Amino acid sequence: MAQLIRFLVTAAACLVLAGCTTSITASPVPTSESPGGTSTTPAPAPSTLTADPIGSEAIALQLASQRQGYEGEIDRTRDRAKVYVRCVGEGTIGIGIDQVAEYKVPCTADGEGELDSFDVRYVERLRVHVESDSDQLWALTITAVALED
Repeated sequence: MAQLIRFLVTAAACLVLAGCTTSITASPVPTSESPGGTSTTPAPAPSTLTADPIGSEAIALQLASQRQGYEGEIDRTRDRAKVYVRCVGEGTIGIGIDQVAEYKVPCTADGEGELDSFDVRYVERLRVHVESDSDQLWALTITAVALED
């Protein structure tokens, strides 16, 4: 609960900024247990992964359980876009919204995610691209929100 409150306070602070980043913490990674009841190694990486928005934001694009790059366009319907990203594996994936932002998101063993918020008032369409390796499992959701949200 404290983690949710901390996230919501951070997200509210993001509203003042043109772009900001917040960490989305996933549930702990389950571990395998040996016959004696002690934890041994982390369980295998999930086969499905989502990057779910918080609340009832309007979803403009949602990609789950991806293992290859992506390139596409979406219409801008509001003045701000929130980008939720999660990645399982090693290294980073590249996220880009032409004329708005280009950045890297680290992949982790537990799929911890990131929330970024961008002012998109000055572009009509959002050209989105994701660069990844085939051994990375990633998910991305872009929501459209009012500039004040």
